[in-house]
Amino acid sequence: MEWAAAALLFCGAAAAQDVSSTTAVSTSAAVAVSTQTAPAPEKPRAVHRILARLHPQAKHWRPVSLVVGGDAEAARDFWERQLTRRRIKGRLAWRGRSCPATAKARSYRLSGGDRRLIVSLFPKTSKLRGYHLEFRFLISEGYLDSMQVASVRSQDASLDSVELTRKGIDFREDFPGSGRLVLSALDFRPGRRALNAGALERASFADPELGLLSAGFSARGVRSGPGEP
Repeated sequence: MEWAAAALLFCGAAAAQDVSSTTAVSTSAAVAVSTQTAPAPEKPRAVHRILARLHPQAKHWRPVSLVVGGDAEAARDFWERQLTRRRIKGRLAWRGRSCPATAKARSYRLSGGDRRLIVSLFPKTSKLRGYHLEFRFLISEGYLDSMQVASVRSQDASLDSVELTRKGIDFREDFPGSGRLVLSALDFRPGRRALNAGALERASFADPELGLLSAGFSARGVRSGPGEP
């Protein structure tokens, strides 16, 4: 009898030890799970709205190449001319004479259903009176077939080159020898909601008033050409 009682006491102690061990393990696991750090939130992706197909060789176009990039929602209108490299806080950076600007877009119907989209960027400074930049896009059969950047100078600071030509107003054009256009939005369809946005990076102009120039545009709305609905 004494032997049986001792055996029962031993088994009870062992069972209690197993229960306490199990409890300790499960509590430790719960603590480990609760202390894990939450994953960092993902950064919002840049918005691109290109309503035309791009040719693969666009990134090699000359004199100004074309790539898709940037963020259409963050684009803004600006000019920064006569750029030079300066050392700022120990680092070299491009800096120039900057000024605000305003952009407008107009789409012209061509033969065969093609479209010519002109985005004009007008600087808001008296020192550049009569100047504006033009970004000219030819859309054919759903493709962006060509792109051209030009500086236009005339006596009228509100019309693009097509409008100037139709009104018989003289103007002068200057084309950069190099540069890159980063396009984040392209919409050639006339309408108030259309958005065209991009940034011109270090375009080299012969005109000393411009020199090495960077600019950005964000034109909301596209007007149709004269006589079009």
